[in-house]
Amino acid sequence: MTAHSTATSPTQDRDLPAHTTRRHRGVGHYMAWACLIIILAITVFPFYWMLRSSFTTNAELIANPGALWPESPPWTPTGGSSA
Repeated sequence: MTAHSTATSPTQDRDLPAHTTRRHRGVGHYMAWACLIIILAITVFPFYWMLRSSFTTNAELIANPGALWPESPPWTPTGGSSA
């Protein structure tokens, strides 16, 4: 049987300067992240819209269906009433 050495060469043991250990990330890397963020927003938005609609009164939904947040959420002192 032959003994295999697990030691690394002397050049691999040295710490390399930071500029040689960083990898250059191309445009494709950032485009992939941008696509993932867009897909995440498309996926999460319906859940946000469902919660927003559940905290909005029917009158508010009819008056302003595109509002991103209810004018008087139920946890405010007015309790969701528009008084």
